[in-house]
Amino acid sequence: MQLRHVLAWSFALALPAIAAAQQASAIGAVALRAGPDAGYPFVASYGAGTPLTVQGCTEGYGWCDVIGPNGYRGWVYAGSLGYPYQRRVVPVLSYGPAIGIPVVPFVLGTYWGAHYYNRPWYRERVRWTHYRPVHRPVARPLPPPPHARVIVRPAHPPGPPPPALERGQ
Repeated sequence: MQLRHVLAWSFALALPAIAAAQQASAIGAVALRAGPDAGYPFVASYGAGTPLTVQGCTEGYGWCDVIGPNGYRGWVYAGSLGYPYQRRVVPVLSYGPAIGIPVVPFVLGTYWGAHYYNRPWYRERVRWTHYRPVHRPVARPLPPPPHARVIVRPAHPPGPPPPALERGQ
């Protein structure tokens, strides 16, 4: 009976981590990086449609910490990630807050120590500690829903029709 209690407690403790993970997919070919910027070392690449488990995104939802199908962990530009939301696939860059993806920090020493200790660039941690990523725009506003009314403006200003139309031509 004690084993059952231990398993139940273990599952209960794991629930927040399970709930935090979001299943997304690559919209196109993506490069997995060792940090939230294209300047960080390359880890792996994945093709369009590859399922990626999102652990969280940076503030502004510009980059997301993901786990690939082969277990590699790294950062992908959020504009390259699609997530099923309201019966369609939407970009995480725009919909991250609506989807409920958590915001997570990037701490190079801790992150690299947990995931990249066997990579050749791991010994260059001091260099990368001083690296300053390029500023990325914050999440873009949500596009209008698909059922929104679209207003089409005429090519010419309202008023009398052009002379050719008046003569019936």
